[in-house]
Amino acid sequence: MTEELNVLDYRRTDLYGHLLGIFTKLNILSTLNITASQLLDFLIDVDVSYHPTPYHSFYHAADIVVILYYMLNELDAKHYLTNKQIAVLMISAICHDIGHPGFNNDFQTKTKSDLASYYHNQSILESQSIDITIDLLRKHSLLDETDLLQDLILATDMAFHYDLLEDVNQLEEETWSAGWNDDQRRRFARILLHAADISNTVRPWPISKQWSDLIVREFFRQGDAEKTAGLTVSTGMDRDLDTQASISLRFTEGIVQPYFQSLATLLPKARRWLVALEENKVHWQDLKAATPLAASLGHDTRVSMPAGTITVLSNPLQHLIKPVRIMRTSSHSTALVSPPSSELKRSHSSSLRHS
Repeated sequence: MTEELNVLDYRRTDLYGHLLGIFTKLNILSTLNITASQLLDFLIDVDVSYHPTPYHSFYHAADIVVILYYMLNELDAKHYLTNKQIAVLMISAICHDIGHPGFNNDFQTKTKSDLASYYHNQSILESQSIDITIDLLRKHSLLDETDLLQDLILATDMAFHYDLLEDVNQLEEETWSAGWNDDQRRRFARILLHAADISNTVRPWPISKQWSDLIVREFFRQGDAEKTAGLTVSTGMDRDLDTQASISLRFTEGIVQPYFQSLATLLPKARRWLVALEENKVHWQDLKAATPLAASLGHDTRVSMPAGTITVLSNPLQHLIKPVRIMRTSSHSTALVSPPSSELKRSHSSSLRHS
């Protein structure tokens, strides 16, 4: 299985098979002492819990699993994590955007949604994903200890991008050996998951372009909803001001390229992705020069995918969802995000979520 595998080419039943194969090859079933049937039932429930959004769908989550598998095996990342950490990493990957409504954290805050209120405006969608995931894990008896899982999913909030970039640089300066302590391994797992989550721009061009089509459609849909609600349109989400190429180039140059350059100091084989990134930048620069303002996607309301056709709601505001009912007691943000303030800590959402 390689980075060139495109999950968008597969129907759901085939995709389940690929995911089961990945989890089996990584010895996750034996590590967690679970059966293939048990895992399959869990994956189906996870799939059902995702919303049919253009980008933040079960297919996106499956793609992240594929890329992590490639990083663990082909880029040698698996040598620096324990079997249990790998198992939790892959479960976190398939669940990291579960319940995502297709409108980001900033939108939840600006519209004062039920989700924003429930999670105190802190890592809103990531916190929701954690709660849904823990509920499903308990239902299927897959994982008892969820501390690392919560840490990993929370770290997919783009608000922590610069924290993670700093972690990459710090780990590069520390001892690089199989003797890493638990804290270093956990930091490394967060780094890997975030890298996979923003890896679209370093993939082969046909795959990269397909994912860009989907995320930009989702961005423009949010921008339209913000206009309808009389809100300031988020950066990179105004179809009247931005093009797909300009959005992609800003994200590539401002977010992805610095992160993957640093990642390559930890995983030298990742340098091949920097070559792909430069090749894709040329494609985007050509498209930017040739594409009239916001003409690349237009105002289409349907997204064709191999798994079926997703109908985008005519009124985007209808897609807001209420907090999930949890059975227990208890990102993409914008294309470019500002460095977090010093008081922003990874643990903040976990402490607020059950206050």
